[in-house]
Amino acid sequence: MRLKIRNGTLITTRGQTHADVVCADGRTERIGDASIEAVDEEIDARGLLVFPGFIDPHVHSRDPGLTYKEDFEHSTLAAAAGGVTTLLEMPNAIPPVTSSAIFEDRAAQHGRVASVDFGLWGLALDNLGDESAENLIQPPGNGDVLELCREVARVGGLLAAHCEDRGLIEAAERALGHPITSYAEMLQARPDTAESVSIAIAAELSAASGCRFHVVHTSSARGIQAVRRAQAEGVRLTAETCPHYLAFSDADFAELGVMMKVYPPIRSQRDQSALWDAVRDGTIESLGSDHAPHTIEDKALGLASAPAGVQGVETIGAVMVDAMLRGQLGAQRLAWILAEGTARLYGLYPRKGALEVGSDADFTLVDPSARTVVDQRRLHSKQPQSPWHGRELRGRIAMTILRGEVIARDGEPVGPPRGRLVRAANGPTDEFSRRNALAFTAELDTVVTPEIAPATVFAPSDYSPEGTRT
Repeated sequence: MRLKIRNGTLITTRGQTHADVVCADGRTERIGDASIEAVDEEIDARGLLVFPGFIDPHVHSRDPGLTYKEDFEHSTLAAAAGGVTTLLEMPNAIPPVTSSAIFEDRAAQHGRVASVDFGLWGLALDNLGDESAENLIQPPGNGDVLELCREVARVGGLLAAHCEDRGLIEAAERALGHPITSYAEMLQARPDTAESVSIAIAAELSAASGCRFHVVHTSSARGIQAVRRAQAEGVRLTAETCPHYLAFSDADFAELGVMMKVYPPIRSQRDQSALWDAVRDGTIESLGSDHAPHTIEDKALGLASAPAGVQGVETIGAVMVDAMLRGQLGAQRLAWILAEGTARLYGLYPRKGALEVGSDADFTLVDPSARTVVDQRRLHSKQPQSPWHGRELRGRIAMTILRGEVIARDGEPVGPPRGRLVRAANGPTDEFSRRNALAFTAELDTVVTPEIAPATVFAPSDYSPEGTRT
């Protein structure tokens, strides 16, 4: 099939241009004047911004396992509706992805229902006991983590972790002395120091091993300070934050209530401002939604008992487009953190995250003159709950195109599922690594065990456009 997108404004990390795009057999074939090109379908993108397809690297579909909360079919429908063309699925399903055999089985299972392309994280956890993976912060020993860092560095991968120090949280809970009864007490029980100390330890282990270490869902000014310090010293440490940390603060609890409970918690306006600075200056390399829905009944349990997590994969694009149109970040920066930068970080570039000849023809078309009112009843996740419900956002995700075919228009998926697994391009990255490149295979089975820390083997990249840092 041949598709032409004409009259659009193409947005990349290098700037913007008015040009046509011709796609053939799922790839971008031509960029420029395509007025005489014969095609099967033509889209008039006059007045629209054409971004490389958005990527969400942090999604919990809970499939298989807790599929009464969410499943892969619904999360990928939501992704398509929200302008996301590729997502990376977190591994805390039942069973989690802890071996190459489970990886391949899970990929085949998800490939039957996926509406967007996807990658899979690999996981290693301490003993879960009777607790579900989603409610735990694992406390592996630093020696185990260092061992894993060395192995991930050897194969040219990327290690990522939820950075909150368990000991500091337990001490804060003892100091509080009772179950939390207010949002202020929740912040007291999960202090920002727990995040910054954990990041500092991660930086030391990264420096000692040569491993690329990625901090997911960074939430605090102190956490960002720790990231900056490591990066200034040349440590190969990157960071992610999420739209809910950029959009809300503790002051919003009076309106949103338990709906906004996430871990790490949403903090103060000062923390939010520090995160925005980090997004703009490149300290934050990538954004992820941390999509983790729960049932209405779960969220009604009260602040102390309700599980942490919010919907996000369907709104990540709209929320960040709104931020762009309000002047909180530029269009080129948005193209980096939601597309190219994320693709490079996870070893998917230039197949994904690029608006270039030869890349997958994935595009997110945005109408900057429209408005979006978030209506949780229209969202495609299994759970009709969103902290953005009722909010008017500037701009609209007008169309989602995956490998040259339209998969969503105006917030509604169209056509049958056509998502595929995308494998990262991995390889040795420094003097610690001497082996050939590999995907997630049995070579890591010996180190991805229940005794050591979470890991993914997506390859890193050292490239960053002007104005960003790695």
